[in-house]
Amino acid sequence: MMSREEAERVLGAAIETAQQGVDGAECSLVGGTLGVTRFADNEVHQGTQVSREVLSIRVIVGDRAARAETSDITMTGLKIAARQARMMAELMPKPIEPVTLSAPQNYRAADDYDADTERATPLDRMALVGRTIMQAHKEGLRASGYVSTSFGGLEIGGEIDKPYAIANTRGLFAYHAGTRASMSVTMQKKGGLSGWADGQAFALGALDAPRIVARAIAKARVQGEPRELTPGPFTVILEPAAVAGLIGSIGHNVGASDVASGRSFMSGRIGEKVSGPQIIISDDVTDLLHRGTPFDSEGVSKKKVVLIENGIAKGPVHSLASARRQGAEPTGHMRQSGIFGDGEGAEHLVMSGGDQTLETLIKTTPRAILITRLWYVRVVDTKKLIVTGVTRDGTFLVEDGRIVMPVRDMRFNVDVLDLLERVDAMSDVEWASGAVVPGIRANGFPLVAVVPGSTA
Repeated sequence: MMSREEAERVLGAAIETAQQGVDGAECSLVGGTLGVTRFADNEVHQGTQVSREVLSIRVIVGDRAARAETSDITMTGLKIAARQARMMAELMPKPIEPVTLSAPQNYRAADDYDADTERATPLDRMALVGRTIMQAHKEGLRASGYVSTSFGGLEIGGEIDKPYAIANTRGLFAYHAGTRASMSVTMQKKGGLSGWADGQAFALGALDAPRIVARAIAKARVQGEPRELTPGPFTVILEPAAVAGLIGSIGHNVGASDVASGRSFMSGRIGEKVSGPQIIISDDVTDLLHRGTPFDSEGVSKKKVVLIENGIAKGPVHSLASARRQGAEPTGHMRQSGIFGDGEGAEHLVMSGGDQTLETLIKTTPRAILITRLWYVRVVDTKKLIVTGVTRDGTFLVEDGRIVMPVRDMRFNVDVLDLLERVDAMSDVEWASGAVVPGIRANGFPLVAVVPGSTA
């Protein structure tokens, strides 16, 4: 990943090259350094450290726009990419509306850089992994998972290309250098019962590895044979990671373009009740548990957007195009993805919680299913926000305020908004699986089938 001065120099040269013969140009740098140490069955099986640098050039010819990318960041590489972008733009069909570029912006400073994490080595990550494996041996368990550190726009499992620097012919320049450390641990007992936990921080030294490991161990050590439940609606206690797995569908479904086209649960419902009155969900990159990049892939400053306030649908997130189309202000929520294409979405979800702990939720519940996390979550109906998936790595029966036994994993089909209508208690919030969320207790959660071959 380049320094601010290097990025400004490279993007300046790219803009000078790309703007020749076009009506506008935007250039961005995507990349950084990602180190990952993976372990399984109490052994380290993979250690990788990769650095990647990609220059993206988007040009506007008349009303048409096209993008080309290159990893050859030399003058020759810049010229070839710029020529490719121009050729593609000239061949593109005329769009419904013209493409515009962002004007210069002001950005909030994000305190998410740590020098030690930038310089983290495989040995630094191995220190956490080694202690985790030693603890697993002590408990008679098998540990699997990973520890990762990153500097820049690369993330483990990332599906969205996040530029760390961007410039355009309107005079915009944006740069952000952030670090991340993350850890995921699965502890498995002989016979198959498993427990899982994860965590993230902007610095490796701030990662609470002992707590993550202890949570995974506690679930794997629950006694009893997994019980098979008869499918039906259940009162559930969803841990924060499970809540994040559900409300992630909200983040993918609140782009202004989707709302306007009728594909979103917000379509025709702005200002109307969509969930319980205690539910407040925002997209807020400035939250201290997120501390993300303060601009989107168009260089627009990211703004906090309240999506659901006290159960009322408040409004979508906007890109430059949808804001211009609807006479609104852009909110900085355009995402650039080589897999899914460009589109609007909320990536830094924050759901307000309560003043209880997760342990208190359990202790005050006569009977429920405790769910650690969800897997293979897929949206079945974007308009109704119905999702399906399976429970995983820690599903338990709670009776009289105690975890009494594990239960076999089950498939669910749930209307997310309807579930949020039936929340009767929430814990305090934490970062979990990409979102800042509480644990929740709700009734009527439909577990529809036992997962074949599951143990717990």
